[in-house]
Amino acid sequence: VKKHPVGLDVEAVKPRRPQLYARIASAAEWRHFGDATATNFARLWSAKEAVLKELGLGTRGLDHCTLEQVE
Repeated sequence: VKKHPVGLDVEAVKPRRPQLYARIASAAEWRHFGDATATNFARLWSAKEAVLKELGLGTRGLDHCTLEQVE
């Protein structure tokens, strides 16, 4: 339980167009996951979207948001 508000986002795990995979992450970012699957797309998209929303940028900041590490 947190002492401050937290957000929750639900992302459907479903196949996406290959162009979208390339748009949201570089090849280096995808290597953190091993491969670009529908599940990994949802994980990566959700992580980036959460950071961008917290910064108040929305998805327009997507091109400047880079995944550095996966734990």
